Amino acid sequence: MFFAGLNGLAVAIAPKRCKLVRMRRSVDLDSELEAELLDVVSLTKEKPAVVIRQALRAGLPTVANRFQSPRPAGYFSDDYGQDSERIALESAMSRIEQKPER
Repeated sequence: MFFAGLNGLAVAIAPKRCKLVRMRRSVDLDSELEAELLDVVSLTKEKPAVVIRQALRAGLPTVANRFQSPRPAGYFSDDYGQDSERIALESAMSRIEQKPER
């Protein structure tokens, strides 16, 4: 089932399908960043818009992490308790005489 969207775009209405939304944005680049962009464009043989989209997708998580507060010390300590089987195995293995393989 289809309906006419904005600007004459047809958008499919179906579960588990991706809906594409067109969004126009302008980006101001300084001369240094523009030179780097042109270098990457010449390497990849892609359009500048594609390279900018890829850079945004790769870099947005890094930017978001810079502004999130770090987890407090011991944040996950309640989730990982003492493993009695592992402790018993380690203590038993420490009593066995170890010899190097030759």
